[in-house]
Amino acid sequence: MKVSIVALALVSVPCVALAESGQDWKLCTADDADDPAIFACTRLLQTNDLRQEDRAVVYYNRGAAHWRKRDFDAAIADENEAIEINPKLANAYMRRGAAYGDQGDIDRALADADKAIEIDPENMRAYSNRGLFRERKGDIAGAIADATRAIEIDPKFYNAYSVRGNAYVRGRDYARAVADYTTMIEIDPKKAYAYAARAYAYSQKGDDEPAMADASRAIEISLNDVWGYRVRATVYLHKRDFDRAIADSARITEIDPNNTFAKKARAEAYGERWRLYSR
Repeated sequence: MKVSIVALALVSVPCVALAESGQDWKLCTADDADDPAIFACTRLLQTNDLRQEDRAVVYYNRGAAHWRKRDFDAAIADENEAIEINPKLANAYMRRGAAYGDQGDIDRALADADKAIEIDPENMRAYSNRGLFRERKGDIAGAIADATRAIEIDPKFYNAYSVRGNAYVRGRDYARAVADYTTMIEIDPKKAYAYAARAYAYSQKGDDEPAMADASRAIEISLNDVWGYRVRATVYLHKRDFDRAIADSARITEIDPNNTFAKKARAEAYGERWRLYSR
């Protein structure tokens, strides 16, 4: 299960910001206003009255907005500027590492996460990101340790539980994975991802009924949740309910026409159904 990489950290508005620039500062540091944030940060950078440390903060936040838009090259460029101005800005390394990780450059991503933690040992996002990068390198124990450290810093940090849960799944420790996904649901019961993730862990344990319930809940929350349909199709195959397995596989193909799982699952369901009724 992929998990997307989390590197969200707001920086407070500098006290030297001019009153007339207050709205730009507010937008620049927002984590839910991507294009407006980019425009606001750019306007701030075009002024000549920013202290250098504040300029680094603006580059960092503009990089954050680019990262959220999945423009990783632009994010890296802005974080490079932030780091050049202020080499002690831990979140700039954390953010740049997230962008490198999303580009598949895991070695650089790990190096930046290491640097962020060296500067700020309490940077929970850097620990969570490093855990994700370690899991991708096959270091399951390291991934669990880093995610656990992030959770120790903030027991409500949703994404650290995701990183650790996924590492547990990869290590086939499904009971602990279920526990972490359950905590994610308790923190935010409105996100489909945690239900789909827990459904997968349940299915790997052979617990078809809770897997089915969680997969269906994920689909209720997000009608295009491919992972929910995938888990549910798998459970239907286990239960030899081939018609429903075919229906869910077809739905996956509607959402993602190139999904190889859906093609294989549907072919398997058709084959098994034919064998069942041709006897």
